[in-house]
Amino acid sequence: MSRIGKISFFISGFSILAAGLVRTILGGWHDSLYIAVGLFAAFLAIGLISDIKFYKEFFTMRTTKHGMNMGVLILLSFVFVVAVNFLAVQRNAKWDVTEEGLNSLSDQTTKLLGGLKEDLQISFFYRSGTEGVDQARARFKELARLYKDASGKVSVRYVDVIKRPGLAKEYSIDKGEAIVFIDYRGKRNRLEKLDEAGFTTALLKATRDKNKKVYLLTGHGEKNTESRDPAGIAELKKSLNDGGYDTADLNLVDKGQVPEDAEMVMIIGPKTSLLKAELSALRNYARKGGRLFIAADPGERHNLALLVKSFGVEFKNDYVLDQFGQIIGASAAMALGREYGESEITKDFARNMMTAFHLASSLKRAPDTAEGIRVKEIVQTGGTSFTTDQISDGQVEVDRNRRGPHTLAVLSEGKLNSVEGEAEGEFSAVIVGDSDFLSNQLIHQQLNRDLVMNSAAYLLKETDQISIRPKKPKGTTLTMTRTQFLTMLLGVFLPLPLLLFGGAGFIWYRRRSA
Repeated sequence: MSRIGKISFFISGFSILAAGLVRTILGGWHDSLYIAVGLFAAFLAIGLISDIKFYKEFFTMRTTKHGMNMGVLILLSFVFVVAVNFLAVQRNAKWDVTEEGLNSLSDQTTKLLGGLKEDLQISFFYRSGTEGVDQARARFKELARLYKDASGKVSVRYVDVIKRPGLAKEYSIDKGEAIVFIDYRGKRNRLEKLDEAGFTTALLKATRDKNKKVYLLTGHGEKNTESRDPAGIAELKKSLNDGGYDTADLNLVDKGQVPEDAEMVMIIGPKTSLLKAELSALRNYARKGGRLFIAADPGERHNLALLVKSFGVEFKNDYVLDQFGQIIGASAAMALGREYGESEITKDFARNMMTAFHLASSLKRAPDTAEGIRVKEIVQTGGTSFTTDQISDGQVEVDRNRRGPHTLAVLSEGKLNSVEGEAEGEFSAVIVGDSDFLSNQLIHQQLNRDLVMNSAAYLLKETDQISIRPKKPKGTTLTMTRTQFLTMLLGVFLPLPLLLFGGAGFIWYRRRSA
């Protein structure tokens, strides 16, 4: 390359560099910069023309052609990588290969997010420096990412209450712990639990036009909805409220009939009989297409057997004992549901999952069930259970003819015909031969909460709210016999390293001797 060509390229490069610096300093384009651009183009042309013979010879050289081929390959590889990353950003996709689905949302949540009509705002409020807030933020960030990936209408913001006190005041936040709110269509709901179930529950509350009303029958010694004692059902009421349902007590003696706004009536563990007028009011409610959840205990003086008989279910009023309960460290009084029928309520219950009942009665389809009423068994015990008519502190004799499986919960659906004419709607009722499984002591054991919440979601025609259980990684265990272990050890683990080491030594020796 000639001296003139080198000087021309230097002036050309200096001109374009100076133009870039001046534009950066001025913060915009100025007409005087055209001079620098002109100098760049002029001296670049002079440099190329002055050594045109040199460039012709250079580009015809064999080494140059090979180098250019390599350069083209490098450029194409770079373009390919850029294109793949661009498509990955524009068309984000992922695959969850974990057996438990740890890195993906449930089908219910995905379906709910797919139905969003407007933008949904998730706000994470925190106070910098607060103990534990970093861990909560990391956990929230990972979960929120799944929701953002599932729907483009979901946006997330992080708000430090110290830096943005006005926004914190708008949300009535005066504490330092991490708090999450969901805003959708002018409705605002606070997240109670930082997991998928808590997220989706808050999302359901935000997207639902109005909460459905659930009445719990009172006046017959039913379980106390306000009691925090082990025998109370305050946790059940809280679960219903967290699920977006409005709960209220119902005394049919005072009301005379089931209120018009009742979406579901729950009867939990009455100890005394219902009046004839109350039974009639409940049947009329069912005849109009009502929804009922009935949990009755054996040995009590209630007369719910008369009511459930109308739904094609026979309440046996016996006691189901289960020897498997003793095996797992409980007692024979703990009947364990281990078999599940095909229904929306229990469709995700695997055979190795259990529901726990204390002194439950068995149920069966009534032999004189009216035509048009469908009775489906949804929870059954295993073969280690048996029934007895009486229990005492003494020994219970096991009757082999009364061994399980026994049905503990059924789903009944159909129409109740009246004397005057046809029913006005199709009822649905979940009937369980025990109410203790809903107590504060047992509701969070095994799948008890899932059973009642899934039943409520089904009865209220909200199958997208079927209970979402926390996902936990399963341990994988490799079990080997002594023979299998020795075969693997002597056939693979020891020979393979020796073979690789010997092969490496042989190659080294051959190269050294070459």
